[in-house]
Amino acid sequence: MGFHLPLRGRSRRRGCYASRTVSFLAIDIGNTRLKWALFDHPAPGQQPLAHGAVFLETIDQLADTDWAGLPPPRGMLGCVVAGEAVRRRVEEQMEMWDVTPRWVVPASVEAGVVNGYDHPARLGADLAQVLTPGLAIHLQGDLGAGKTALTRALLHAAGYQGRVKSPTYTLAEPYEVQLAARMVTVIHFDLYRMASPEEFLDAGFREHFSENTVCIVEWPEK
Repeated sequence: MGFHLPLRGRSRRRGCYASRTVSFLAIDIGNTRLKWALFDHPAPGQQPLAHGAVFLETIDQLADTDWAGLPPPRGMLGCVVAGEAVRRRVEEQMEMWDVTPRWVVPASVEAGVVNGYDHPARLGADLAQVLTPGLAIHLQGDLGAGKTALTRALLHAAGYQGRVKSPTYTLAEPYEVQLAARMVTVIHFDLYRMASPEEFLDAGFREHFSENTVCIVEWPEK
């Protein structure tokens, strides 16, 4: 599971690269957006020749939009926390280039550091301490992994006193909590029953993601 601070706005492309040979593509896939940048070569301190950001709902159009006019990169490195399905969708968009995708993926144990959360409620209570309006938290895990338990612990730690139920059938449940001396709506989504990103948009859920709300999303890969 991961969380991501969403930034409003459209995909951005800057820089002049038509006459230059770009050799390295960097990609960062969060839980709501994909960010990319093109460099002359992979080295610290390099300024990107071009960069952009798109919501994950639109990544299937990258080859025809943002990436359509880019020179073929000779190397690529990306990090992904949004899951294998999203990674595969991005790789499909890269098939127009002769480049081997290389990915950095999260793990429970890495470089001697171990994820010490042994119960979702502990993580939920800790996440409550960093809640801020505009935050989107995406929860990934198998059925029964504790996503709703995490959300319940988060809301109670944030001061909500009522019952927190799973939005399995309602798809979304709103709650009011006080953050930084003002009331903020926290919306808990369960997208397991969603068949496509289009269904998510048709339901009007995108409008709930704003600088005035906190959104907690189960099954964001749907």
